[in-house]
This record gives sequence, structure tokens and C-alpha cells, in this order.
Amino acid sequence: MNIKNIQFNNVQGNYLNNVLEGGIIPSNTIISKNITGIGATTTELNSKRHSIIIVESREIIDNKKKNNPSILAVREGIGVGQVKEYLCSGIAFYKIMITPESFFKLVKACEIMSIDLYNTFFILIDECDRIIKSADFRQSFSSIMDTFFMFKHKAMVTATFIEPSDPRFDEFTVLNIIPINHVPKKVNLCVTNNSILMLDKVLKANNDKKWLIFANSNKIIRLCIDIHGYHKEYSVFCGKDYVDTYKGYKLKHIETSISVDKFCDINFFTGRYFAGLDINITEEYNIIIISDPVITLHSILDPLTDVVQIIGRVRDTTLVKSINIITTPKEGIEFLTKDELFDHYESSEQDYLDTVSKRDKAVSINSKNRYTTIINSMPFADFVDLNGKKSNFLLDCSTYYNNVSSYYDNNNSICKAFRECSLYKSSLKHFEVNIIYKEFNISSDQLYHNPNKAFREKLISIVEIIEALEEGKLDLTVEFIRKYILIFDKVVELYNLKGREFLLTECTSLKDVDDHILEYHLNEKLYNKSFADDIKSEFTLDEFYSASDIKEKYKGLLEKHDITEIKATPKNYSCHIILDQEVKKIDGKTVRGYVVTGYSKKLQN
Repeated sequence: MNIKNIQFNNVQGNYLNNVLEGGIIPSNTIISKNITGIGATTTELNSKRHSIIIVESREIIDNKKKNNPSILAVREGIGVGQVKEYLCSGIAFYKIMITPESFFKLVKACEIMSIDLYNTFFILIDECDRIIKSADFRQSFSSIMDTFFMFKHKAMVTATFIEPSDPRFDEFTVLNIIPINHVPKKVNLCVTNNSILMLDKVLKANNDKKWLIFANSNKIIRLCIDIHGYHKEYSVFCGKDYVDTYKGYKLKHIETSISVDKFCDINFFTGRYFAGLDINITEEYNIIIISDPVITLHSILDPLTDVVQIIGRVRDTTLVKSINIITTPKEGIEFLTKDELFDHYESSEQDYLDTVSKRDKAVSINSKNRYTTIINSMPFADFVDLNGKKSNFLLDCSTYYNNVSSYYDNNNSICKAFRECSLYKSSLKHFEVNIIYKEFNISSDQLYHNPNKAFREKLISIVEIIEALEEGKLDLTVEFIRKYILIFDKVVELYNLKGREFLLTECTSLKDVDDHILEYHLNEKLYNKSFADDIKSEFTLDEFYSASDIKEKYKGLLEKHDITEIKATPKNYSCHIILDQEVKKIDGKTVRGYVVTGYSKKLQN
């Protein structure tokens, strides 16, 4: 790719079209804006040509359509018939904003109307870094690229450019926008072992302020609300599939599209609102961005492509009073070095190709099927597209997330990532970073237990929490802890009954905890003086009892003392009375039974 730097006077009211020849986006270009809100989408919407703009989600389309009602928004719920109706409307220039999943509708409509789609329209992919970022879980986005290259006139744009490795971009020119009056954004980077408690601390210290809080995890958002409580009103903006997860939460609003009139004191936004749309606030707010891979790995955020985009959602930057990033490094997070990653790709690809070759040479159907099963389970299969071809976008995606994961390895690496975050091919920094370190007595890992964590690790964490509570070093309610550590009460009970050392040495599973609690309470019930006196009263020394008599008497004692945990079985009543088997003649009948020869030592005590 050729790179052409373009100096841009980034004063209020100046837009991208003013530095482009003819005021339009040229074909076969990628515009690396480096800064948000300079009107790239608007430039294309105002151009005197037929335009298709591909965007990531329906939320972005709906958000843009509010300010551009004449565009055709093609997304879920819009059919081929509506596309045809628009194309028949006779307007001078078609302006179509569309998601990758809905692109087939436009193709179908043009086929029906005999419109030469690929020569008639200029196609623009907005926020094109998402092609790489979404490739592994949303292949429709990377698959649309085959269609993109079929267009005669095409371009891509983003403020946070990730270089694609696809050779089809080799002849493209990157128009790299360099702002003349660039000022790094001042951010407070809060590095902590517990993002949820850090957020609570920030909110309580600034109780009179209003907040826009971004987290790529509904789980993290719910934790934040739970721990902070209902001191303020909350609005949550999330995907429609997650609305039900907030049942029982006292929210002022829960919405699936951004509407400023639904904002309140504290507003949470999930990942679908990080890029591509506008938040047009009219009063002062503070921004918080949360990233905690300890709670959930997919919450990790890239300082460049995520944080820059999030901050850029607010169009009137004068109303943003502070920007705060709360992040928790994850010790042992998995990533490969650059050399290791290259070796992994190279060796796994060769293994994959060798196996494909063997399958293709196989004669029998069974052999081919077996090879196909092996191929689908091979590491390199993750980098093959729906057509069975190597996907550069999937490889780029893997490389990208490997790099971002490496930032979260420790405190130093995450701080370095923010400090060194720069504009594309420029020494200009995105951020002026003020670093704050804060360690709490309870970590994110302790607060929100990973179900895959070994039981002993969980147990040690809970013991540490119990001791912190006892010492008054933990500003959390027991009710909150119970909600997120479901075994907390059981561990506390055994801790109080038997002590720390017993708990940590004798319990290797939750069943052990349950068994020891049961044993303790049974001992309390079965060996107290009242029960012991009744045993001695019912079972007299040297007396003979039939097996059925012993069972009925013991059963009656259990019922009398409300002991429901055990049943009247020989194993259980032998814990109290010592019996010798004997046979007697009673009324001329031989009766097998037992003579009570003594009582257990526990009962005697």
C-alpha cells in the first residue's frame, strides 16, 4: 500500500471533504482519519454519486438515519421489496447504508431491476478496522470483502486503522490524515486489581457528577450496579438479546438504541456502541471505560481501536469533563511473541495443507470423510473462510487479539500500551496519561469466581475474604458477596465451626465442606446429653432386643429429637450402642436379635 500523509486543520467546523480533491473520497483508497468526528460518512452522503456505505450494526444505521432521514437503511426488518421501492423513487443519487448481513437484499433488488450494481455504485466501508476485529466471530463481515473488490469504485475509512495483510490492498493508497492542531486527550489510567471496587470508589468520590460508562460486558455492568447500589439512577444501553439479563434491576431505562433523552446520572454502554455512532450530549458528562479480563476475557480493550473510538462517540468534546480508564491486568493471560506467532501460523498451515492433500488423494468416501474430520479440528482450520480458503482477515484478527492480550500481562505492559498509543504512521500520541495505581484487599478474581477455577483456589480466596471482613478491611456487604460467591455461606459456616486450618487441609471439594458441616451438626445432635439419656433409657444394658425392636426404638428417638439427616440403620445405631448377636426362644419361636452390652465412648462422654 502507498501512504500519502494529508495535513488537516482540525479546528471546530472543518471537515474531511475540505482536504479531498473535488471534496469526494477517491476510489481505491483507505482513509486513515486518526481522529473521529471529521465527517467522513457525511462526505460520502453529500457526494453527487450513488453510494453504498457498509456499517457494522443496525444501531449505527439507526443512529445515522436520525440526522439523514433520506438515506435507505437496509438492515434486519427491511426486505428486498423496500429496496426496490427506493431504487424506483427517482431521486438523483441513491444513498444506501447497509449491514453486511443484509447486503444480499441489495444484490437481489439490483438483479431484479437489471441495475449494474458493481459499476453504478461507489462502495464505502465505514470503520473498516472492524473487518479484522470481527472476523473470528462474524465471518459475514470479512466475507463481504470478496464483494467489495468486485466494485469498480471503492474505498474504506476509519479513525483507528489496522493494516490488512490481504494482497488485494497492495494497489490501494492510504490517505493518512494528520491533524495540525493535535492535542492528546488527557486520561486517568486507573490500574487496579479490582475494577468494580475502583469504579465504586470513583463514583462515590464524585457523587455530584454525571457519567457515561463503557464496558464490553453485561456481566461487568451488573456487578457495577450491584456493588454501587441505587444511590443514583441508571440507564443501560445493550443488545436486545441481553435485556432480560437485567430483570430485577431497578433501572430508569434499558434501551437497545442510543437516545440522549433517556440518559440519567449513570449511563452504561456495551460494546455495540463503541464505534460508528454519535452521542450528542447537551450537558456535562464524565467518561469511564472499564476493561477487566480477570472477570471476562472479552472485556479487554485496545487503547487504539477501542478507547480512541469510545472517546470519539461524544461529538461535543467540550462537554466531556474527564476521561477515566479502569483496567485490571490478568497474570498469565495467554499470548505468543511475534516469532512464536509466526512459527505457529507457518507450521500449522503446512500441516493443514499436507492433510488436505492426503484427503484429496484418498479414494474411498470413508477415508475422505475421516480426513475432513481431522482437517476441521486442526489449528489452522480457524483461519480458513467459509469457502475453504485461507483468510487473511482471520489471520489478521488472530494477530490483533494476540497483541492486545499481551498488553494485559502486567501493570507495566498496560501502562506502556496507553503511553505509546499513537496516530497511524505518526509520532503524535493519542493520550496524555496520568497513571493511578490502586490495590484492594479483594481482587476481581475473588469477587467474581470463574467456574473453571480449581476448588482449592476458590477456597483460599474465600478464606481471605472472610479474614478481610473480620478485620474490617473490606467495604462490601455480606449480601453482595453472597450473590456472587454462591458457596460463601457454606465456607463461612465451616470456617466458624472448625477453623481456618481444618478448612484448608481437610476440604478438597464442595462435597467435603458439606460432609464436614453435616458431621459436625450430627455430632451436636446425636451426642448431646438429652439424646444420650434417651438412648440409655430405651436400650438397657444386658437386655435382649429383636432387630425390628431396635430399629423402631431408634427411629422413634430420631423423630423425637427432630434428627432428619440420618435414618435408623444398623450402621447408625451402632454408633451409640454396642450389640452382641444372640438367638433366643420366645413363646416357642426362635428369634434372632441382639443384647446391649454397652454404649459408645462418645455417648459415655
